[in-house]
Amino acid sequence: MSLKRSVILVILLTVVCIGQQAFAQQISPANPGSEFVPLSHDDFRCNVDTTINYANRNGELVTTVASVKKLTCQIIGKNHGRKKQIDLVSTEVIGGMLSTKDFGQLKLEVYGSGANTGVTIAIRSDQLQSLRDFLQK
Repeated sequence: MSLKRSVILVILLTVVCIGQQAFAQQISPANPGSEFVPLSHDDFRCNVDTTINYANRNGELVTTVASVKKLTCQIIGKNHGRKKQIDLVSTEVIGGMLSTKDFGQLKLEVYGSGANTGVTIAIRSDQLQSLRDFLQK
């Protein structure tokens, strides 16, 4: 291999390596603040006025939250606040997600069955303190 071809090959390999590093940096892990954390029953008390769908899928009963008419929450414990309504963008729950005006998306999941059915609420970790501050005012 001639010296000229070797230099061109080294340059091309260098460009490819630099390009891969730049691409790898752009595909960094998701923002840690976008992780959902449950609203702890020790810290928050929320009332959710929901419509729940029941469906039979492959012989298994599947329950999902279809819509939320009203959501109110309060802080409990030492620095408790009064119950406040959380303003919604829409009452429709899509893919388990409920859009709020001030706190982004909330993740809703059904637990239990029959008369013992309930809904857990999770919020993005970067919105948790904003919700806490709002409820303590």
